[in-house]
Amino acid sequence: MGATVLGRPLALLERFDHNAMLSLFASRRYHYWAGTPVMADILGRCPLPAPHPAPPYCIFAGRLTEPVCRAFEARFGVRLRQVYGTTESGPVTADTGAHAEVRSDTAGRALPGAAVRIGEDPLSPFPQGAPGRVWVSSPWGMGGYGFPPELAPGASAGGWWPSPDIGRVDEAGYLTLLGRLDDFVRTGSGHLVNPAQVAGALEGHPGVIEAVVVPVATPAGPVVGVLVEGAAPLPAVPGLRRRLAQSLPPWSRPRVVATTDHLPRLASGRADRRACIAILERALSAGGGTE
Repeated sequence: MGATVLGRPLALLERFDHNAMLSLFASRRYHYWAGTPVMADILGRCPLPAPHPAPPYCIFAGRLTEPVCRAFEARFGVRLRQVYGTTESGPVTADTGAHAEVRSDTAGRALPGAAVRIGEDPLSPFPQGAPGRVWVSSPWGMGGYGFPPELAPGASAGGWWPSPDIGRVDEAGYLTLLGRLDDFVRTGSGHLVNPAQVAGALEGHPGVIEAVVVPVATPAGPVVGVLVEGAAPLPAVPGLRRRLAQSLPPWSRPRVVATTDHLPRLASGRADRRACIAILERALSAGGGTE
């Protein structure tokens, strides 16, 4: 649909290959690219045969980290744009601003006809800037889906559908996604920790490429662990802990921290969470990186 609206050619790749993607960028025939944060990270770090811009509109359904956005813009001269939507409601928000106004750390503002509220009850939403569950109202909501096709969507409240996402909306109407409810870690002490907030606290630390935050089992219950991929030389664990202490309350700081020069990854390029948990469990058993 994007190619049709723009009156431009459409290219489909059987699988993501950074060299093939760079060739498409270099052709300058395309004005729109729908990618993933992992793809943007790879393109921002892989060898570049020659400098050239990316398509002017690079759209992502997923949280973008500051280092990835900064590296991509420095290399290709284009700011990455987030969009947000759900299976039940379709597209909800998008960053449609001019290039200089793009805010890559947000998912943009509500599209015409759609609306977003934050809180436990959409009829009594939280004030601007407060984090909470994302509620969505959209004219594109589906009445049924799945197999069988009459499967009904989840219950709504006054026409508002409860998403599984946590976020906040600022005074300008921009939605910032903070994570998913089912990704949160409930520790043995009863605290609910947002992995995205812990990972975000490490973004921008010298040498940090990516941080994966996962629950690690202990006899006293789950604790928070973080496995950090770093560029050589690898960041020192004490320095990472000091960084975390600057922006996180004590109850949400990871119990175990470990570093690696290569995160274990799935075929899709995403971090392999199970393999990360196994590495952190071994570090916890050995007493390394713990406090």
